[in-house]
Amino acid sequence: MRVMEAVGADDKGYFASLLGIDSSELNQESIRLLRGSLILMNQDTGNGRMLSCVALVEALGQIARFNPISMPLSYSEPKYHIQHSSWVKEANVAQALAQFVYACRPDDEPQRVKDTAEYALITSATMSLLEQSRHDAWVPGMESGSGWTKVFRVTSAGRDRVARALNTDVPKTSVPRYERGEWLSVTEAAELLINDVSGIDLDKAKARVSKAATEKRFRTNGISGRDRRIDRDSFSTWRLEQRENDLDRQG
Repeated sequence: MRVMEAVGADDKGYFASLLGIDSSELNQESIRLLRGSLILMNQDTGNGRMLSCVALVEALGQIARFNPISMPLSYSEPKYHIQHSSWVKEANVAQALAQFVYACRPDDEPQRVKDTAEYALITSATMSLLEQSRHDAWVPGMESGSGWTKVFRVTSAGRDRVARALNTDVPKTSVPRYERGEWLSVTEAAELLINDVSGIDLDKAKARVSKAATEKRFRTNGISGRDRRIDRDSFSTWRLEQRENDLDRQG
């Protein structure tokens, strides 16, 4: 069975509903990419989720409503607006990716769905399958400087990886349920923490996670060093505390 045949051909309405858009906004190519993204996500592997994210960004980049808009000359006349095709705002990627994670893993808790989506996006950018930039989405009424947001688009390497993945055969045996999702490595946990705490890089985040693990701030497998693994649920609770503490310091 080919990857593109693994999901039914008549899925326009399904994907439109999943993304919260009108089906008329989808073309044949975006549907092909969305279908491939769902298949890759359903493989339930780290590589599958990463490539699913890349395919999803490529699809969203072809849908006008998800492209960032710049208004350099006039805020009242749309003819002056500049649409940045292929680029997608981080918030749009995160929301759509979470929907795809949930579609494949409906029994997961909401926080786990969110963390899975976040990690897929982080790894895609880290592996240079996505290009990341900043976009000024400021409009009248917003405070000066408050419109900056992250945006992503697929790199040539990402496009090539997805194309090759979608041209391979899907295993005919069923994929086992997610087994490693309950545990994070220190690096995986640190990459999640970076999104919640300002002013830290990966090394500092890893040091903070390791220190907290040693102090038993969350549950681990009881092993130190490279084989240490962290319980995702209890780590998510600790992450929330760190995020709130950071916001309090900024306030």
